This record gives sequence, C-alpha cells and structure tokens, in this order.
Amino acid sequence: MISVIVPFYNAENYLTDILDDLLRQTYSDLEIILIDDGSSDQSGRIAQRYHGLDDRIRYIRIDHQGVSAARNIGIKRASGAYIRFLDADDRIGHDSMEKMIRSMECDKEIDLVCGRFDTDCANIVYFGPSDLAGKISVREFIDDFSFAPMTFYYGVVWNKLYKRDVIIQNDIWFDETLDWCEDYLFNIMYYEFSRVIFYLQDVIYRYCVRENSLNYNLSERIGNEKVHDINQYRYQKTIDLIEKTGCDSKTFRDTWAYLDLLEDLVRATSVFSDRSVRFRKCTDIRLRFSAFKELLSLQDNRDLLQRRFCDDSDIMVRIIYKKMNRKQYLLLFSLMMIKDYMSVHCMSLKRLWRRRKRRGGNL
Repeated sequence: MISVIVPFYNAENYLTDILDDLLRQTYSDLEIILIDDGSSDQSGRIAQRYHGLDDRIRYIRIDHQGVSAARNIGIKRASGAYIRFLDADDRIGHDSMEKMIRSMECDKEIDLVCGRFDTDCANIVYFGPSDLAGKISVREFIDDFSFAPMTFYYGVVWNKLYKRDVIIQNDIWFDETLDWCEDYLFNIMYYEFSRVIFYLQDVIYRYCVRENSLNYNLSERIGNEKVHDINQYRYQKTIDLIEKTGCDSKTFRDTWAYLDLLEDLVRATSVFSDRSVRFRKCTDIRLRFSAFKELLSLQDNRDLLQRRFCDDSDIMVRIIYKKMNRKQYLLLFSLMMIKDYMSVHCMSLKRLWRRRKRRGGNL
C-alpha cells in the first residue's frame, strides 16, 4: 500500500483537482492522508467532504505549523509500505501511482523511485538532468546528482516514491525550523541510506506554477541572509553525503560555484523581475553594470566558465563565455536585461491567455 501525504494550507482553489486525480488512480491500494495545516478558507470542508466519500481518505487538522511539521505528522500516521508526498496545488495522471509502484517492486533492493514531471508553465516535459534509466547504484546516482544538484528533479519530494521503513529506521524527518529547502535536506538524508535507485522515464507529475508558491519571491519572503545561510547549510550537508558514499566532490563543488555565479549574473541584470532584491536599491544601471562586469573579470569565475563551456551545451553558457572572452560586457549585459524583460512580459501574456481561455473569451 502507498500512503499518500498531502499537506495543505488555504488551498480551496486547487484541492478538489488533486483529490479527484487521486480517486481516479488505476492503482487503488492507497491511504490518502490529508493534513490541514490550520487553513482559514474552505479547504478543510472540502477535505472533510472527500473523507466522507471514500474511506481511504483520512483528514487531520493541526494548528498552523508549516509544511515540514505537516509532512512529519503524515509520516507518523502512515501505515503503508511506501510513502509519496504530493503538493495540494499540483496534478497527477491517472496511472501515476501504478507506474511508480511497478518500478519500486521490480527489485527488492530498490529503495527510491524518481520520475519525470512536466509543468503547466510552458508545456515542457522535464526529463531530468541525465540520460540514465532503470536501476542504478547509489554511487552512480550521487555522481549524476553532482552535475545538477539544484534542480527540482533531485531536490523535491513529489516526483519520488519512498520506503517507509527506510525513513523510520534511519530517523529521517523534515526539518521544522526551515521554511525553504526542507525537502532537499530530507532527500539528502534519504539518499545516504538507499541501496538502489530507479530512474523512471515516464511523466508522473505536473508541477503547477503559482504566484503565491513558496519559491515565488523567495528572497523577499524569508530574506537574503537566510537564503544564504540555508544554501551554505545544504552545501555542507551535500558534501558530507558525497564523501560518505566514497564519491569525488570536485564535480559538485564546481557545479555549485558555477550556479552561484549564474545566479549573481541574473540578479545583476534582473531590472524588470522581482528576483533582483539584492540590487533593488541600485537604481543606477551603471552600478548594476559595474557589479556585472566585476563578476566576469575575476579570474576564478573566468576559469569556471571556461570549464563549463567545454562540458556544457547550454546556449546561455556559450553566449556568456564568448562575450566574456571578447570583453563585450556591455553587449552581454544588455542581452541578459532583454531576456529578463521578455521573461516578465511573456509570463504576463501567458497568464492572461490562460485566464481568457478558461472563460472562453478572446485576447
């Protein structure tokens, strides 16, 4: 049996959809645990109504404590051999559970199944950061993970199927003191005790992008200093995991430094989006450009970009590297500002299109 843990807080606009998805599953041996994290809207009534419709659904209400506490309560109440976590505002296909349990049960040594997902943002299927498929050892998994440690594929919990025994026996819980990256750190602990991991090539989840999601305006929500502290903490925890499994941490260290550099470059050029909290007081474009140029002038950053240029086919990396080598800093700065402008306004048009389409209207 799969225990499906669905924490929610004020999710009245989305909860019905995910519950309908669960009741339509082709794999029916489910225990659906709904954790109401102190909602003040109609979410609780919706959950109670579904509880009355299907005896597989359990409804638990707690005082508002956050998603980590809600998930931990779900783990404690779960009785299934397997555990799956879902977010209340996302969607799953009718055969999502069946595909995951079939993969898990093909070999008793498999302790974790990771599946692909798509998003409602651009109808893009996320295939994961590698071409690996099927059963792989934990060492292969860690080597693969080291090339893309910050991706949703490895960090989130909703595209994975876990064994309850692994969680309970190794005392793996969500950190209730954190309100960001608690899922990443949960996974890091779980990876350490996994023997074999299965890469499922099927799409088993749809991630729905919401403006009120926890990752939206992250720095503004919890502060730049806390984001930095949590990033440093998860960086060290990942290094510890890699060293415990006997893998080389150099790839991970390089990847992390490279992603940090890209994030700094994006922040410096995010004039039109809300990601530029660090530079929000820096209204003078010349100061932004000066910070941008300084980042690309540091020899360590130049060496890092050169290494990534040799290994990475990402068009953005190639553009940055070529313009940096030619010292075309102003042109590159302008291109990245245009990209930021387009990302903001294209997303606005997409949201308007979706609203019109739902109402049956025209743009």
